[in-house]
Amino acid sequence: MKRFLIPLLAVLSFPTIVNANSYDEKIFEERWPVFVDNNDYGIIYEESDFEMSCSLYINANNELKNHFVIFQRYQPDRDLLKDRVRLNQKVKVCNNKGIY
Repeated sequence: MKRFLIPLLAVLSFPTIVNANSYDEKIFEERWPVFVDNNDYGIIYEESDFEMSCSLYINANNELKNHFVIFQRYQPDRDLLKDRVRLNQKVKVCNNKGIY
């Protein structure tokens, strides 16, 4: 009985593991470009439109905060903690200026 039960349990639990990884991959594919675009455009608009750059930085900060573990798993070479610190500083400046 044990010879059949353990492989059966392994087979039943495998689809759950596969689905979790595919979910993380889907989240990464959908949310990573949003983070990158908001971050990059925030830098571009910083000189010309401070209010727009604040909005973009806040969006990038929220994406990074909400999906940090997934981003870190799929982008191990990027220093996301450094990005997080920089974005927090930008958001604080925006809050101090009364933008948001």
